[in-house]
Amino acid sequence: MADAGVRSTNLTNRTALADEVLVNRSNSTGLQTIQDLATQLAGSGSLASAINALALAASADYTRISLSALNAAAGATNGQTGIVLVGNDRGIYERQAGAWVKVAGLPSDTGQAAAEAAAALADADRIVAQAAASEALGHRTAAEATEDRIEASTAMITNYRGAWATGTAYAVRDTVMQLGVQYICTVAHVGGTFATDLAAPKWQLYQGATVADLASQASAALGAGMVGYGRQGTTVASRLDGVSLLEGKHNLRDFYKALYNYNSGFAPAANPSGFIGIGYYGDSVSPHVWSPFLLQMFTAIQQGAVIGGTTINVIGPSQTLAGTYFNSGLGSLPIDQSRNDGGGAGYVDFTYLPSGGHVELSDAATLTVDMGQINGFATMRMYFAKGPGMGSVSVELRNRDTNALYETQTVNLSDTALGGTKVQFTADPTIKYKMVATATGKVISLSPFNGGYRSYGIVPLTFGRGGSTLANNGYSSNAILTYLMNEFNCKLMFVQAKEENAAVSIPAMFTRFSTNLPACSLLVIGSLPDATSEASQLAIQKIWRDSATANSAAFLDGYRACRNYAELVRLGWINDGTHPLDPANRFLAQLLHDELGILNTFGTRVHRDVDATSVKAIQFKIAGPGYQGGSAPTIDFVKAYGGGDAARVTIQFVRDLWFGDPTAANVMKLSQYGNFGLDISDKDGTGMGLRLGSIIELRNQGTATTASAGGVSALPTTVSGYITVGINGTTRRIPFF
Repeated sequence: MADAGVRSTNLTNRTALADEVLVNRSNSTGLQTIQDLATQLAGSGSLASAINALALAASADYTRISLSALNAAAGATNGQTGIVLVGNDRGIYERQAGAWVKVAGLPSDTGQAAAEAAAALADADRIVAQAAASEALGHRTAAEATEDRIEASTAMITNYRGAWATGTAYAVRDTVMQLGVQYICTVAHVGGTFATDLAAPKWQLYQGATVADLASQASAALGAGMVGYGRQGTTVASRLDGVSLLEGKHNLRDFYKALYNYNSGFAPAANPSGFIGIGYYGDSVSPHVWSPFLLQMFTAIQQGAVIGGTTINVIGPSQTLAGTYFNSGLGSLPIDQSRNDGGGAGYVDFTYLPSGGHVELSDAATLTVDMGQINGFATMRMYFAKGPGMGSVSVELRNRDTNALYETQTVNLSDTALGGTKVQFTADPTIKYKMVATATGKVISLSPFNGGYRSYGIVPLTFGRGGSTLANNGYSSNAILTYLMNEFNCKLMFVQAKEENAAVSIPAMFTRFSTNLPACSLLVIGSLPDATSEASQLAIQKIWRDSATANSAAFLDGYRACRNYAELVRLGWINDGTHPLDPANRFLAQLLHDELGILNTFGTRVHRDVDATSVKAIQFKIAGPGYQGGSAPTIDFVKAYGGGDAARVTIQFVRDLWFGDPTAANVMKLSQYGNFGLDISDKDGTGMGLRLGSIIELRNQGTATTASAGGVSALPTTVSGYITVGINGTTRRIPFF
């Protein structure tokens, strides 16, 4: 019958008779119709069998009586489906490598066929409804919705078997769950060891595969090899332009709360206060995006501490040791990844810190923390572990240039339980300091956190370690980590690792943060591509992403941001096959800032280099010497005079005013002379000039004559000339010789 256009039915008052199906949706789509049919066909007997067979045949690309007829079908392409209805070859086929391959049988019992079809359609209905609901709520990305549609399109030809189990016989198209990831069987087999079967490969990633899986052209196991890919008619990646690489940024609520508390005002007079700790946690790649992210943050919010554990362009003090000690933070120490505590003597020890960065001082050993030429601090601090068997520590605060001693504090570190403590000194922002700690008995210095602290700002926190695993990190003390996170108000933790045992260690890490540590926003950086197997990288990436979603963390897809390993190589952004270079990490950090808008959102005092034709401000301030950031100590350099001369300015706190290049010859300067004098001279102070103060000194080309108690006989008898000086309206001539 010819199609007369869209038909509308409205039979809401009708009750279905036996073997009758009612479709009651007005202007219903084909998909809605199938969903309605699926609901009613589950118990409709013979009519269900007939319609089910018809629907099954209609869903395939090719339906033939026999396999020979299917083989004779012209124009079939890889990825299309076909159905053979009768004979020993009866079943569902897929076009692979130019041939039809049987992937599932057709049940002979019509009642079973109806039940299986209804279940499959109900599953498809659930998946489509879930995708539509989540899209409407805005809680999922377009990428996830696309994957859900792929799942719906293939729901008819898979057989979900539940959790994977060894010793179980699996057929092609069986799907299983293994450690939170769904896989589909590609080779019929009896389950042995899952990792071995996966490597064979007898399993492939199935539902929930990342967009990178589906878009990849790197291997037959990905891209076109993924179920549902060929049926879309185009690559999934081509549909994702403009989709955010940062998922779940609304989960960074604790971090945003800390930013609002740090400076809640937007007016110029708003004053920031307190610390915001931003840390990194994981292995050798964990600080890679963290570091450039922080360096960009410091252009708007000052670096609140210069401490020992910072890395990758984030400055810190030097720390030197003397006597008998063990430096677990030493980069050359080996790590035994099979043992969480590093493997014993001589190995990195993770007992105290996730970074394994502590220093163990034996009796009389010393640790010196030298701030170099950096000053401007409100406090100077050293951090220690306390607990059973600990001794005591004496800490001296000294001038790093003169070695002058200012203050000494001694702390008993013995306690019934492991924890953290500190020694803190009030600092003069104009002085450059060093601290010297001397141990009595066993002393554990939490050395990554020793150094100078300003009154407020961002504190960079080190909780990651090169060569480690998340299992190593997880061995560290919850009590000490809790103490440090609370001490520095740590509200954002970057988590990044190329984890070897991802399926176990990643969920365990999230459990640690959710149950044992203070509330903190977690930002998972999905690792950038490397030279290892793309399939394994994407499998780990999926575990990270799924775990982040399940634990209310944010997830940045570092892999998709860089496309693939070949792209990193092309850009020159990787050279060792494992660690992307700084430009790649800065690229991801910039993407993060673009997404979060922190630098433009909060009412912090902004401190940036300015290149402009004109600058308008109420006053100009200059940071004190050696100070990095943008607040006290500052010098109020220029401000409006105000009052009756509002069009002029006051220049204050001037020591030297040069009238040219200070390094050039014969350049004059105006400077302060003593406490009450003014000096006009050249750069060496010996040429032509004038000093006015408690005495008057006139100078001419290095020859000076100063008023003194001597008589006339003390001077030469021949006058070389006179200098005319007007004093209080009276002119006087002063001879010079």
